[in-house]
Amino acid sequence: MKIKELEDRKLIKEQKISFNQIIRHLQRAKKDLKTAKANKKIDSEWAYTIAYQGMLKAGRALMFLYGYKPIDGRQHLTVVEFVEICLGKQFSDLINQFERMRRQRNALLYEPGESISKQELIYSFQKAEQLIKVIERKIKQKNPQKELF
Repeated sequence: MKIKELEDRKLIKEQKISFNQIIRHLQRAKKDLKTAKANKKIDSEWAYTIAYQGMLKAGRALMFLYGYKPIDGRQHLTVVEFVEICLGKQFSDLINQFERMRRQRNALLYEPGESISKQELIYSFQKAEQLIKVIERKIKQKNPQKELF
């Protein structure tokens, strides 16, 4: 799939977004991951959901970098698809985890009784951190003269 296909399917639209907004989304993604880790002993399901939110924020920052935003009723899936297009096959394991976490997050929110194992939670933190770092590098490549933090 290509970005043009997402446009043709009316899943995304061009949007001029300031680099400041991109940085804020990336900063929030990192804060979400830190918050998720801090909450792992209190509520593993919610910690998992927060880690996913960090991935989503980073994915949105990547979309903004390319001048797009999701506009459909399935925005989370659109962000996952856009990230997959931009990062490519070499990051398929991260994209697959992002998609698994998206689906699991839905189950946690809408299906009471779902749970997350300790190992799955730790793995999700690792993958969220990796994805956020990959996206941060991509953003720095597009604007190397600016230090993000």
